[in-house]
Amino acid sequence: MLGFLQPIWLLGIAGIVAPVVIHLWNSRQGRVLSIGSIEFLDKISLRKARSRRISDWWLLGLRCLLLILLALLLAGPFWQRRPDRDKKGWVLVSRGAMTAASQVDSLVQKGFQRHDMAGSSWWECFHVLDQQAPDGIPFYVFTDGLLEHFSGNRPVTSRPVFWYVSAPRDSTVQWIQAAWKQGADSMGVITGSSGATGTSYSYRAYGRDTTPVDTAALRVVIYADDKHSRDGKWVEGAVKALQQFTRRNIVVSRRLDGSGKNSVSPVEDPADWVFWLSSKPLNMKAANVLLYEPGPEILTDTWIRGSDIPVEKVTAQTGQWQPIWTDGFGRPLLALEETDSGRRYHFYSHFDPAWNGLVWSRNFPVRIGELLMDQAAKRPGQAKAYDRRVIDPAQVAPSGGNSHQQAPPALKSTIDLSPFGWLLIFLTLLTERILSFKTSKDG
Repeated sequence: MLGFLQPIWLLGIAGIVAPVVIHLWNSRQGRVLSIGSIEFLDKISLRKARSRRISDWWLLGLRCLLLILLALLLAGPFWQRRPDRDKKGWVLVSRGAMTAASQVDSLVQKGFQRHDMAGSSWWECFHVLDQQAPDGIPFYVFTDGLLEHFSGNRPVTSRPVFWYVSAPRDSTVQWIQAAWKQGADSMGVITGSSGATGTSYSYRAYGRDTTPVDTAALRVVIYADDKHSRDGKWVEGAVKALQQFTRRNIVVSRRLDGSGKNSVSPVEDPADWVFWLSSKPLNMKAANVLLYEPGPEILTDTWIRGSDIPVEKVTAQTGQWQPIWTDGFGRPLLALEETDSGRRYHFYSHFDPAWNGLVWSRNFPVRIGELLMDQAAKRPGQAKAYDRRVIDPAQVAPSGGNSHQQAPPALKSTIDLSPFGWLLIFLTLLTERILSFKTSKDG
């Protein structure tokens, strides 16, 4: 269906009256005939006459067409098409949406294709499947509503999207109590209920009298050579920020290669953590060691999965270890190697703004904290096992999609016709000039 962004310009089509009037009132110059004598010609009165007949139909038509095309182009033409309403779509199902099994089976029986969403972020999974699916087909998405599964950028799509969110079954009191048993100092729960007579609240506290608080010191050593001295400062700043936020007893020692300027007093070996930011071989003992993976710099254009942190440089991947951080293509950025002497974290990038945007991200201390608190390696996924924060359903559906439980409307796809209009005007003008030149030459 043809449409216009500014239809008022269509009034310009009335301008075709101008070339018609000019064409009709154009006086054609007569030819001079040379004759021998006018003696035998009758004398008649001179009359001035104009031709009211249209000549050069092709030339007049092209000039009128040129004005019509110009008016249409100024009106902003576009072509709007609708896909087939009977066209089936896809059903996207996450592992945490088992309560919607009946709805999923019903859609599959109607001809919808089922696709499982595998990954840590439902938004990232949706973005990948949105790129693979044919244009115009609707998506029915069934996921849980846990906030931890909606990391990264909220996707944008033009297709109809119907996102159904299922809340976790466990209560707030249960997960707060379980989370506190993992080592929290003390916490309490306030629950409220509203009715016709008003709102009532109840409070339940969990004190430190039943679970001891961890007051042991966490010893962290940051070793950086002259080339990576700034990297060490970034890591030290993140650890200190984590220390101030968690009030955890963390003893930080930063050591420099060479002269040792600006170094602080060392801690006793073995340390709990060592950040070995150097190309030299490791010569310190620690239960956990993070070290730069050696190798040539490789330029890339990706991001850390689960965030919007860009990555510009990496080193070659050498081992088949457990990935902790991955890039947008699923390749490891930080990998864990379990050894007899402890854990070795191989980092295929650097804590440097020239390599990635990690050190400038507000999530940098959080990432470091997940490593130091043994949440990302010793018990993968355990850090978020008791996180039952639920995202608002209004914030789940991608921008441009629909989250209603109605029949999906047909997707309107538009095509801008302006480039074709300019091309047609150019060809029309070129043809008009050729015919005009030929007509004047013949006359």
